[in-house]
Amino acid sequence: MTAKSSWVENDVIDCVRALEAADAPLPARDWEQFQEPGTRREVERLLATLGRTLNEVTTIRDSGRSEVTGYISSWHPSVLPTFRVPLASLTTTDLAVLALVYLHDRLIPESGGAAIRGRTMESRLRDHKGPDGRQCLSVKDIADALPRLRTLGLIDHRNHLEDSLLQRLTPEQAKRLRENAIMLADPDSLVADELRRRHRAESADTGAAA
Repeated sequence: MTAKSSWVENDVIDCVRALEAADAPLPARDWEQFQEPGTRREVERLLATLGRTLNEVTTIRDSGRSEVTGYISSWHPSVLPTFRVPLASLTTTDLAVLALVYLHDRLIPESGGAAIRGRTMESRLRDHKGPDGRQCLSVKDIADALPRLRTLGLIDHRNHLEDSLLQRLTPEQAKRLRENAIMLADPDSLVADELRRRHRAESADTGAAA
């Protein structure tokens, strides 16, 4: 092994370690290694052996141009089917509360819906109504679930989603999460019905290919 190849290997290992240990995306301005094709290729190869993949975090500038602002690692889509057990000991109620936090914290504001000024996330969750007009979760369910989600680092002290949760999703995973949230929020809509049909078709195609 030459001195140059040894240096490259060490640099790749350092990059992978930093990606895996990061609580937030590594700033692109500080990690120019990912812009070097050879180093990036080796980082992606090493991550793949771990069942991981490299994500680029992008920002839309005022000019409308997309710019890469950071890098972070995520589970590769090919290994996700092996994960059947919910994170830690989260209950279905915990997961339902987390889904509603995602709906109110991200999807509604991003779609143009404005949160009422001064309203806490907990109060918004308490007032959430299901598509049939009934309350999805009891006040006690929500009050019990939020501290568990905070302890696990899934939401912050204001009961908002931690940014790193979404930043570690691949574009395909982020898209599926949004679609699942739409089906949860309005299951009887035409959009939800179309999404369910498409997901069933995709699952059938995957099964046939296997």
